[in-house]
Amino acid sequence: MSVGKVTKTNSGMVIRKEQNTIYIDEQTGVVTKKLGQRPSGSVVTIVPEWFEAYKVFQNINPYVVKVKELKSPNTFTMEYVPNLGTVDQWLQGRRIVDGKYQQHTITRLELFELTKCIMSVIPSSIEMSKVLDHSMWVNTDMHIHNIVCVSEGDNPQFKMIDPDSWSYSEDLIKPDPLDQIRRMNTMITNVINDRENLY
Repeated sequence: MSVGKVTKTNSGMVIRKEQNTIYIDEQTGVVTKKLGQRPSGSVVTIVPEWFEAYKVFQNINPYVVKVKELKSPNTFTMEYVPNLGTVDQWLQGRRIVDGKYQQHTITRLELFELTKCIMSVIPSSIEMSKVLDHSMWVNTDMHIHNIVCVSEGDNPQFKMIDPDSWSYSEDLIKPDPLDQIRRMNTMITNVINDRENLY
């Protein structure tokens, strides 16, 4: 997946990816995300109710990035999480040492912690859904491109970015919770079976 167009600034960087623009201010520790118009012509808007719901959710799941302020119906701020790249970037970068590909690029501890991060989606979605009245809290865009590696080695840590991929649905049948479970299972299987990266 494309990282998008990255422009360096005095205090951080600007990332333009697909329809969205992300401003990262490393000095203040704040990231501003502006959602753009979709190819279909629709405009994504963030309602205050969603924002308040996500603030509750970020206290339920320690693996998600924290939001800070809703600036406008299409712009919000969140915490800056210094990281080693998204999981796919991190794994790819660790495959090359001194210009050569190496075999062992992820440790057991790192794999276990990454799996814990991925698996946290289901129980935390359930706990958040209990808080909502007649709604289901789901992630509609869960993949390794939306997880960053915060630290590696003996103290590995991972964090889910892209808060706006979480949403609540008044329809208790769709999205089907079993589809969420299948998606998680597929994702974990793909990570484990990516032998080029893991072995």
